[in-house]
This record gives sequence, C-alpha cells and structure tokens, in this order.
Amino acid sequence: MKQGLSIIMIVQNEASVIRRALIGAIKIADEIIVVDTGSIDDTKKIAESFGAKVFDFKWINNFSAARNESLRRASYSWVMWLDADDTVPPVSIDKINILKKNPPSQNAIYGFRLININPVNLDFVGGEIMQGKMFPNDSRIEFRGRVHETVSRSSREAGFELIPTDIVIEHIGYQNEKKVQKKLERNISLMLIDAGFPTDTKFFIFNVQGYNCFYSPNVMTIWRNNEYIGCCDPFDVEFPEDEERKRVLMVKRALIIIDQWEFLKKLKLESKREDELKAKDELTELNRRIEAAINKNIKKEEVFA
Repeated sequence: MKQGLSIIMIVQNEASVIRRALIGAIKIADEIIVVDTGSIDDTKKIAESFGAKVFDFKWINNFSAARNESLRRASYSWVMWLDADDTVPPVSIDKINILKKNPPSQNAIYGFRLININPVNLDFVGGEIMQGKMFPNDSRIEFRGRVHETVSRSSREAGFELIPTDIVIEHIGYQNEKKVQKKLERNISLMLIDAGFPTDTKFFIFNVQGYNCFYSPNVMTIWRNNEYIGCCDPFDVEFPEDEERKRVLMVKRALIIIDQWEFLKKLKLESKREDELKAKDELTELNRRIEAAINKNIKKEEVFA
C-alpha cells in the first residue's frame, strides 16, 4: 500500500460548504475520496474540480454504511475522514503533513480537536470534542453506528489506541438554527429505526417546551436534544383523525412525560435519599420497555409482544 494520506468524505447537497473543506484538504491529501449519497446540486461537480474521486452510493439511512464505502475506496496507508462542513485551518496543515509520514504500523489512531464554530445549541453539540480523525488503512478498522458513526469501537477491538493531539479541525455545521433542528430530527429518526421501527416510518414531529416529540402510528417518544426521556402509553384505537384534535391530545400526553422527567431530574440533582429516588418507579412499564428497546436495539415488535 502506498505511503500517504487518503481523505474520505460522504456528502449530499453540500455545494454551499464543500469548497471550503476541499481548499484545506488538497494541502494535505494524496487522494480525496468523495462518496455522494444523492446530491441534486453542484456538490459532485465542485468535488471533481478539486481532483477528488467521486463515487455514488445509495442512501440507506445508515451513516456508517456510507462511511465504510468511502473507506473501501481509500488506497493510501493513512486515512482521515472529514465532513463537508469541516475545515482544516492553516495552523493544522503542517502538523498533518508531518504526521502522515509516520509508518502506519504503530497501533494508534490520532484524535484531533474538533471545534464547533459559533454553534447555536451548545447543549446539543458542545463547543469542542476530541475525535478520532486519522487512522491506519487497516481492514479491521471500520465505522459503526447508524448515526454518530465512529471508528472507536472497531479500532479498540483491533488493539489500536487513541492518541490525542493538538491538531484542530473546525466544524461549521451547527451555526443555523433551522439546520441544527433538521439534523437533530434526522438523528433521532435514525436512532428509532435502530430500535426497531421500520426504515420507511414517517414520523410526525413537533416541539413542546424545547422537547422533540416523535409520533409514529400508536407510539410517541419524547427527546431532549439527543437524549431519550420517555414514551407515552399507546394511543387508543379510536385516536381522532382530525389533525388539530390529534395535536392537542399529543401535546397533553407529552407534557405529562416532560413534567415527570423534569421532576425526576430535579430529584437526582437535589437529593440522594433512596425513598425519593424510588419515584423512578412511577414510570410506566411501557416506558421502561421502550427505553430498553432504544438502548439495546430490541425490535419494536418485541416491545409490544
């Protein structure tokens, strides 16, 4: 395998931002692999103008599947993954170029400082995280997770260690409130699919007091950013068809779960007394079963068996 660095990206309709990512990428990459999951704008044309190798891949509601397709195309000894709304600042260029000259035989993946630039929702994304961005092109390393995909688990299983560095990657994907909300809704939908909901499930999504409520036929789950907090009991078979009446009923039921969750959270913060913490038992059996499904990937059909 050739010594050098393959940069891999997955994209869809990123014409407004990808140029900025590629301007930095061409200064460090020996090849750029771009896997497009269905763009209808100029994303692919822009990538090709920077010399990137562009491949099509059908979107199947799974980020790891697309990432692994881009990884499969990489031909150099080191791999670094970027999002279209990532940028490699000038201060990081020389450091990455030095790093990629190391032989990849060492059992290390390199963590870079991913800094979110001017995010509108720090509770959702945070300001900075250490992210495993650069790793040897090794068949044992793969992305895992339908959403929030990383190589962390596969690399650990293969004996690789995360080595933190001071190399910075800047991320500009959380600066627009509407886009952030859209990403949040997409991520939750994918987590519910992971929990057993059919891949073609259409969720009716609405917001109550900053909480995201996802209704699919007969079930409503409630989320605070990416955190699952509860589920309403199944709706009656004769659930009203009128959209306004339906919305009113869903909001009322959502508020019950939200108030309960906030009460329990307050208990956790204010007291450790066992008798107060037993208030957790007020959660319905269905809530506990749904939470188990989401956390352990139990199929939806089993939840209601």
